[in-house]
Amino acid sequence: MTPHRSRPWLHAALCILALVSGACTQMDGGTPVATAPAAAPAPPPPPADQVNGRATVLEGDVLEIEGQRVRLQAVDAPDAKTAQGKRALIELKRIIGREPVRCDLVELEPPAPKGRQGWIGRCVAGGVDIAQELVRRGWARALQRYGDSYVIEEASARAAGRGMWPKPPPAKPATRQRQTG
Repeated sequence: MTPHRSRPWLHAALCILALVSGACTQMDGGTPVATAPAAAPAPPPPPADQVNGRATVLEGDVLEIEGQRVRLQAVDAPDAKTAQGKRALIELKRIIGREPVRCDLVELEPPAPKGRQGWIGRCVAGGVDIAQELVRRGWARALQRYGDSYVIEEASARAAGRGMWPKPPPAKPATRQRQTG
């Protein structure tokens, strides 16, 4: 067996690889010194492009699935602190029921000042587009900046006075004109 010889070029090559990975930040006399990379707050890791499983309803338009926070795309429910927001949350729970939820993740949500960052996604439970059904029931608005996906459902809910939309005034009875003969 031959004695182990020092190979400084090997140590340098390993350190270069470690520098790229962030595990080595300095050299000490030709020997790499490993240091732990600084932990930086990172957004949640993207679980491919979709998340599946049982959902917990956090707000009228926000779910949590497998530890990932997902805001329903193209809709806006009332604030959870209001009576309408609490009702929207209940309605979202009813829409989902006990069905597993599948969300196609579209984009990372802009960071909230005090909230946890999550994803924006299109979600389905039991074959039903959750956001579309929430708007149809009148417990969320369609956000047109994402397209006109749910505009018809919102107009229908408003016209019928469903959910958070005020009931339309009753139709005036038609007046009959007297016929003179």
